[in-house]
Amino acid sequence: IERLVVLIPQSGANQRLGDALKAGILAALDKKEINETLFIDENTETEALSAQISQLQPDFVIGPLLKANIDKLANTNTLLDIPTLHLNTFDGERTSLQHYFFALNPEHEVQQTLEHFLAQGYQKPMLLAPNNTNGQRLVDYFNLQWQRYSETTTQVGFYNDNKDMPNTITSLLEVDKSKERIKSVKTLFNKEVESETRSRSDIDAIYILGDAIETRLIKPYLDVNVSTFAQRIPLYASSKSHSKQIDRTDKGDLEGLYFTELPWMLNATVKQHNLRNQYNTLWPENADISQRLFAMAYDAVSVLSDIRQLSVMPGNKFTGLSGKLSVNTSGHIERTLDWAQYTNRRIKAVQLETKQPLSLIHISE
Repeated sequence: IERLVVLIPQSGANQRLGDALKAGILAALDKKEINETLFIDENTETEALSAQISQLQPDFVIGPLLKANIDKLANTNTLLDIPTLHLNTFDGERTSLQHYFFALNPEHEVQQTLEHFLAQGYQKPMLLAPNNTNGQRLVDYFNLQWQRYSETTTQVGFYNDNKDMPNTITSLLEVDKSKERIKSVKTLFNKEVESETRSRSDIDAIYILGDAIETRLIKPYLDVNVSTFAQRIPLYASSKSHSKQIDRTDKGDLEGLYFTELPWMLNATVKQHNLRNQYNTLWPENADISQRLFAMAYDAVSVLSDIRQLSVMPGNKFTGLSGKLSVNTSGHIERTLDWAQYTNRRIKAVQLETKQPLSLIHISE
């Protein structure tokens, strides 16, 4: 690659995201031998943007970030004959084998957690998610995949807000029914009755799909509503539960929680540690989304020389800041993230078993 063109938001409401991507790309370019890199605002009017790209004749294009802009360029065929790594997923038909799609897709984490549940032999997981479009989408994805590999059904709880969380949890764990039974028994006796609520015993794993604030509210409710004489239920969450900013002051409420996360957010290697120190010096207060987009952009540049090989050799992986990357048959980059756990008010890396499960085979006579 002699000339690289990068299309990112450099104006408008998403400029902050574009700034994070630009920082990651520039950091990665220090390690690559690319003669010329040109940044263009992807929000440029489509006709002018197409003309600019045609005039530059890049060897490779990274971007755009926004789906609407990917669609516009797809409709004009501007990038048809140019190798391109889009920074988002694409819902349409892939028009070129030289086009690839890279996004921090939460479904990757859901799939990874599901495969761990199956490897552990869990039969009855419980999912807790916000009652919004994203929460419902991820629960639907988990359930759709779960039905391919298991004959059991999951338990699902959607909460509308913070006040709704306790009722959702006590209902799912059937603690409310236990309290009613205790109340009924107490009415039969004049003396004080010693009692302890009992939660259902068939739930063998709980997966929280809330953000960092929601997870910190949910975890204590789960701790107090699971029977003290019952085996503790393993708790899992996605990277949304982890915030480097919040963790500076509060880790205690998440004791024991497992979660998936980008290696970059865990300072997983010496190389990342050195880069992380430089990053923290330049942008000590950057939001979590900016840090994750930095890692994604860094990987977008780093993987360019390997992306064709990854696309023709399924199973091969590229180790990046955003995870172990592979390319599926539709040109989408899939990620395997690291596992971590909150232990003694610290976060430690852990190795959890995850393997490709076998689909159920239904034979009809």
